[in-house]
Amino acid sequence: EFGVEFFGNNSYPKVDVTDHPDKIVIEAEIPGLTKEDVSVDLEQRVLTISGGKRDTVVDENARYIRKELKRSSFKRSFKLGDNMKVKDIEADFNNGLLNITVPKREKDEPRKVKIL
Repeated sequence: EFGVEFFGNNSYPKVDVTDHPDKIVIEAEIPGLTKEDVSVDLEQRVLTISGGKRDTVVDENARYIRKELKRSSFKRSFKLGDNMKVKDIEADFNNGLLNITVPKREKDEPRKVKIL
């Protein structure tokens, strides 16, 4: 239950989201930032990935021919469904790759109730 906005064309960081029987894994590429520059927050079942600006050296004698590198702050959020264990979310950031694991709740098995 991520919603269409989560996968918008201009969203940053770009992510891969994989569905497993017991969890959802979100993998985001955030090159050039350190673990301290990236934040993963959860508030009212909304998971937010955000990061700070990177300092850049500006060469006054150069002009850009093409500019594609992301150097501004970013923030990307999405709502988690009721089937997620939000208290057990884990995140790891290593070499510009952020991995977030969101465990799923066990499904309630259908059961019969005997009427007396």
